[in-house]
Amino acid sequence: MKARRTLAILATAVLCGAGLVASAVRADGDVDGPGKKATVAVQAPMEVPGTVLNPGSYVFKQSGSQSGWTIVQIFDSTESNLITTVLAYSNPKLSTNGQTVMTYTAPGSNAQTLEAVTFPGDTAPDQFAYPAAEADRIGAANRTRIPSTGTNDAYPSSLPDAASSWSAPLTNNAVAAAPAPAPSQAMSANADADATTDAAAARTLPQTASAVPLVGLIGMFALVGIVALRKFAGAKA
Repeated sequence: MKARRTLAILATAVLCGAGLVASAVRADGDVDGPGKKATVAVQAPMEVPGTVLNPGSYVFKQSGSQSGWTIVQIFDSTESNLITTVLAYSNPKLSTNGQTVMTYTAPGSNAQTLEAVTFPGDTAPDQFAYPAAEADRIGAANRTRIPSTGTNDAYPSSLPDAASSWSAPLTNNAVAAAPAPAPSQAMSANADADATTDAAAARTLPQTASAVPLVGLIGMFALVGIVALRKFAGAKA
């Protein structure tokens, strides 16, 4: 009788363990949680990393973080058409003056280029990173250094470290109104923000590891449970 009771408890524990593993697989696969978003009304053509937005309404969404960057997706007003995916750098050194959207304006020009967006609930604006050549051009026109992807792509496949990726230093002919933060200063200023976004990335970024080993483990647990239950039923009979 004692052996039968022990066998029944063991079988129940094995089946429960299989259920817990199955739940873990489902939880790990659910990576599409909601992110912060902001609706931006564009009144005139506005340059964003890698493209230009025509007048209209757009939805900017935070979709995760990696290497210190916030990954931002830009959709049309219906959120059904993804226009582009870009990188942004949470920069508390920027003064927003209460504005949701900040833009660069080249001296003597009415052309506007997106600088940063402040998402609801965030204390620091997300300053957008531009491809290297664009970053150098925009930085020189505005007499400042700005975040750069370090490549010709707005969203490169291999992301550089955000805190050390800035447009080229200004030449002697272009004196900066205010020096850009050095990489070490930028890292120090954003250490807490990077830690927060890295934690968010674990919940929101797509998983690259395969779930096959876990599925195999579920099958093993289930098989052991079935065998144990059969032995228990035979012993009882």
